[in-house]
Amino acid sequence: MKFLLFFLLAFLLAAYAVSFLIADSGYVVLALESWTVQIRFGAFVALAAALFVFLYALFRLLAHLRRAPRRAAEWRERRAISRAQADVQAGYADLIGGYWARAEKKLAGAAHRSPTPLLAHLAAAYAAQQQGAFERRDEYFAHAAKTEPQRRVAILLTRLRMQAQAGQFAEAEETLRHLRAQAPRNPQVRRLAVELGRRTGNWKETLALLPGLRAAAKQDAALSEAWDECELEAAGALFAECGDARRLTAVWGSLSNVQRRNPKIIAAYARRLLAFTDDAGAAARAEEILRLALKRNWDADLVALYGITPAPDAVRQYRAAETWAAAHPTDPALLLALGRLARRNQLWGKARSYLELAAEDNANVEAARELGSLLEELGDKERALACYKAALGGEGLAQVGE
Repeated sequence: MKFLLFFLLAFLLAAYAVSFLIADSGYVVLALESWTVQIRFGAFVALAAALFVFLYALFRLLAHLRRAPRRAAEWRERRAISRAQADVQAGYADLIGGYWARAEKKLAGAAHRSPTPLLAHLAAAYAAQQQGAFERRDEYFAHAAKTEPQRRVAILLTRLRMQAQAGQFAEAEETLRHLRAQAPRNPQVRRLAVELGRRTGNWKETLALLPGLRAAAKQDAALSEAWDECELEAAGALFAECGDARRLTAVWGSLSNVQRRNPKIIAAYARRLLAFTDDAGAAARAEEILRLALKRNWDADLVALYGITPAPDAVRQYRAAETWAAAHPTDPALLLALGRLARRNQLWGKARSYLELAAEDNANVEAARELGSLLEELGDKERALACYKAALGGEGLAQVGE
């Protein structure tokens, strides 16, 4: 509609101008020295308009010619970028397909022309690593850092992962040192430090990092559980490295308060103490640690461990366990522990009574086995055999005490 109105207006203006020029009988005289030119006014206007159009077209042509080299360069640049994008995409496809050499060639060749050179360099580094070409891999990382220095943390994280994957732990630790200097609070840096510590056996550092990671993973139950398992693994490995109870106690003291209150870590520590069978002080220390831990928080695994701890003062140990029966009268783990401790103190009647109560729990196979051993010691071989059969079959334990 707008175009139609514009065309109509232009047509009316042109008609008016033509009628004006036709009706006008005037002349235009041009004089130059002795030369004089006389021309009708309408013809003069037409010639002036034609000259204007010619000059305008000439200037536009000259402007286009002046910009032609730049436009040609821009076209070549766009074409190069388009080819680079195609090469990078083909390189990614080869990378996914496992054609490492072909992927590296395409990615490395197109990286400097690609609009995403960082990703191309990192992908080429991965392809080089898969071929065992670690020097070329590191060159690609250097190119990536030079191309986008503001992404240095991301580049170092990728490099650390690849070095650990390749088993280059010394190089990985050096990369980790740089990462810690640049991003000490980065959660990915801490996580990779823990993973590297597990693979290199640096359990002390691993334990030091885990509390922060667990605190950050409070909302993620699965991740929090994974860190708990990692912490237990690290603590157990540290305990296993200790060749005597004195060194083990020093390692225990180096743990954080939260770690020393973890029931699973307490159990691992107590088991390691009990491994030093020729050290009576180690057994006493294990009994004390377990007793204090159970006083703070009840845990069935710690109770079971307490029942097999050969403390030097067996009477005191048994009395301590008896005090817990008031709060946990039907706890199968406590009943089994009390039965074992009573047997150790040669309180045969109480031992039999506690073990029979514990054996009433169909899942308590250990109680049935312990009761069978006690009955065999007391000479009741028939009932002992029934207990052993029930323990082996895992059924009918509720009838053991009858």
